[in-house]
Amino acid sequence: MQTFFDYLEGEAGLTEFLKDFPHLQTQVLQVLEVIAKAMLNQEQIIYAHSA
Repeated sequence: MQTFFDYLEGEAGLTEFLKDFPHLQTQVLQVLEVIAKAMLNQEQIIYAHSA
């Protein structure tokens, strides 16, 4: 997992990670989907409390 974050933090980025580890593409996309949903949920909670 650390390698994934190293790619994201470095110049290579997600595209390069998926090129280097194509067999992980489905898992990476699933993780990113979970993170995106959590971020959207958090934004909705913050917006609801500020309104």
